[in-house]
Amino acid sequence: MTYKTLHTKLFGTNIKISIYHNNPDPILSTCEMLLTYYHKLLSFYDDESIISKINQNAGIKSIQVDDETFKLIQSGKLHSLEEKSNLNICLGPLVKLWDIGFDSAKVPSDGKLNQALKHTDPNNLILDKYTNNVYLSKKGMSINLGAIAKGFIADAILTYLKEQGIISAIIDLGGNILTHGFNLKSPTLNWRIGLQNPLEKRGIHLTTLELNDLSIVTSGVYERKSIVNGNAYHHIINPKTGRPLNTNMLSLSIISKESLNADIYSTMYFGIPFDEIELASKDKGFDAIAIYKGNILRYTKVCRKFRRDEF
Repeated sequence: MTYKTLHTKLFGTNIKISIYHNNPDPILSTCEMLLTYYHKLLSFYDDESIISKINQNAGIKSIQVDDETFKLIQSGKLHSLEEKSNLNICLGPLVKLWDIGFDSAKVPSDGKLNQALKHTDPNNLILDKYTNNVYLSKKGMSINLGAIAKGFIADAILTYLKEQGIISAIIDLGGNILTHGFNLKSPTLNWRIGLQNPLEKRGIHLTTLELNDLSIVTSGVYERKSIVNGNAYHHIINPKTGRPLNTNMLSLSIISKESLNADIYSTMYFGIPFDEIELASKDKGFDAIAIYKGNILRYTKVCRKFRRDEF
């Protein structure tokens, strides 16, 4: 078998997919096609994507989508409505207002923030499960699946790889990581995943975890930010205030069987007191590692079995 890696760039990030197979090239080529397909389907910034069509028709008409997209939006709405959730897929107006991570980043006025907040209620996202129709009932609304799309796509890529008989693979969508099978290049047969030190440049890790058949997704204030008038602003928006979330949590990593769940929970629980995260982890079946200012770590008990170094 040959070990080969696909390197590409989409979703504004570097992507790597590594597999073991006798003939990896056509499989990796199809993976690249799938990545491009999902990017065009779900992109908030592509005017031709189905998400943009939904947004362009806010307050006008519903748009019918495919089964996969409908289920993803349905899941996003469900978790956006949970009490204390910091995930809200209807924050599109605020995302555009701030434009964090782009040259056009700016600090909106209180008036503009308050106006945008009026168009972010997930209850006004109307879903018809019988027809797969999606309707934003108020003009000015827009959905943005950026907080959950990469997890969904990683799971979809893995489904394809399993259909091709791949028994060993790692999918890395810019830090959204999903492992499959054993790492045949490692003496321990485990996939080693470095946990980024939020205060250092990329690639400097606080610790390393060893995972198999699991996903780890990290949300952090260091991942995407902009400097405006000498002040730093990160991209994780508080859905209640419309401003970047004010918290001493620097990153939250979620370990879960499905990458979509890890993606959802890493945003949903970001900035929430860790005791509450730990309670939720027992109910929802995930594990969590949070890094706070001063490099203070909190982690669920099960995470001990994943560590290679002491926290």
